[in-house]
Amino acid sequence: MKLLYILLYLSFSSILFAQDNPDSTEVTEEFKALEYFALVNDRYLSFKGDKIAITNDSGKIIVPYNTLYGNFMTVFNWDGDLYAYGTDVFQMVNDDSLMAIYNVIGDLQFDFKYPFVKPLRYQCEEGFNYRFLVKDNGKYTLRTTSDQPLIEEIEFDHLLGYWHKTDTYVVLQNDEILFIDLCEGTSFTSFNPKDDNRFESLQFNGKYGLVSCYGKIVLPFEFNELRYYGELDPTFPTYHDNGQGIADTSGIEIIPAIYDYVKRYCSNEIGNDIGHPFMAKTGDHFKLLIYSAEAKKFIRKTDFSFKSMDCDFDKNIGEYINRVETVDGKKGILNQDGTINWE
Repeated sequence: MKLLYILLYLSFSSILFAQDNPDSTEVTEEFKALEYFALVNDRYLSFKGDKIAITNDSGKIIVPYNTLYGNFMTVFNWDGDLYAYGTDVFQMVNDDSLMAIYNVIGDLQFDFKYPFVKPLRYQCEEGFNYRFLVKDNGKYTLRTTSDQPLIEEIEFDHLLGYWHKTDTYVVLQNDEILFIDLCEGTSFTSFNPKDDNRFESLQFNGKYGLVSCYGKIVLPFEFNELRYYGELDPTFPTYHDNGQGIADTSGIEIIPAIYDYVKRYCSNEIGNDIGHPFMAKTGDHFKLLIYSAEAKKFIRKTDFSFKSMDCDFDKNIGEYINRVETVDGKKGILNQDGTINWE
């Protein structure tokens, strides 16, 4: 028996297509003969050109043929049979370029009223539910299933993203950070996350920045990627077009994003009074960079040229060591002070 996994993801990246006349209430034999896929229980996807409809197992149309918006569906071949998986709700566009939201059962979640509607999933005491991000006349609002405003008189310019492990979304309103609680339907300019995670990597106009729970933009929205993993490590990788670097939660770009890669130096003393050691690489050229968080500057820089550098745990001494090899095959162990013990 083949299993069907309904994955929870949405994408803004797909292109809208034109729509055929969806007046028919039954799937013709021609289209019924096309590949369609079991979604849940007795619901199926039926394809008609660039359109999809949801039918029951007898072929009766539950959701008329419309244009699919967003990366709802991925089709794959499993032992000669075609299957599809996707989100539990999805966006459809009609002839008037208005968007609606349906779930995979075929229930209408938000009617065709606006040119853009995106479902935002959240979990409160009553379980999982959705609010809807609506764009109309160049402004965004958050609305309920019945098309009522979640918060009266709140319009904003951009949705920046979701604050991890909360039901809070972050928006940009007149160049200021604003937080919106989807459960309570309230807005605020700062808050205290339950897990003490005071920072979040968010996206604006295709670029990432770092925002604090106090409503401050700590790092500007100019990075291709920020890999912030929480406050256990105040430093994290940054990515620009020109390479990788390191920044910290105080808003300082410790190492500019110009290297092929930057990683933690393999050390038994990471984060101690000596400083934070990093290894930056460009081609076969390495830099050992020791950064002092207290002094906010590098206290040691050492240059090397190696063919390779690997971190190993030496069981004999119970410590991590950095093994290096030169382009001519010479091997050794790189110490944190920049010296090398050659073999």
